[in-house]
Amino acid sequence: MRVIKGRTFTRQEAVSADPQVAVVNQAFVGKFFPHTDPLGRQAMFSNERGSNASYHIVGVVANEHQMGPDHEQDAELYLPGQHLNNFLLVARTIGDPLNLANAVKQQVWNLDKDQPVSGVMTEEAALREWSAPRRFNLIVLLVFAVIALALAAM
Repeated sequence: MRVIKGRTFTRQEAVSADPQVAVVNQAFVGKFFPHTDPLGRQAMFSNERGSNASYHIVGVVANEHQMGPDHEQDAELYLPGQHLNNFLLVARTIGDPLNLANAVKQQVWNLDKDQPVSGVMTEEAALREWSAPRRFNLIVLLVFAVIALALAAM
């Protein structure tokens, strides 16, 4: 993600057992800090254990459309990846990315041998998966339009 202001996580923060820092996106800033600089501010919310957690904002990143190009951008707060149950790894390659899938998996397992790796796909495959319902709807609409045109012609 492109850093707009501040910084991302340091190596020490990334491996900390209790991260105290967070990076937020521009939508988060617009929603919660519209007229102030968010760097150095605290963001507090209930975590998955039900207790309140407070994070020191160290950076702002550009909005990313993670749920598809037309999905409305939500306010997002990012924590160091060490503390996530699952995450998405994106790798930019030269050539066929599926040829490098095993090498990327091996590098992940070199870092953490217990880390499960699944769902390897190219960006094109992810976009096809995202657009599949739209394509289906357009095909159904096209079929009905052809039927309507044939009935009108008769």
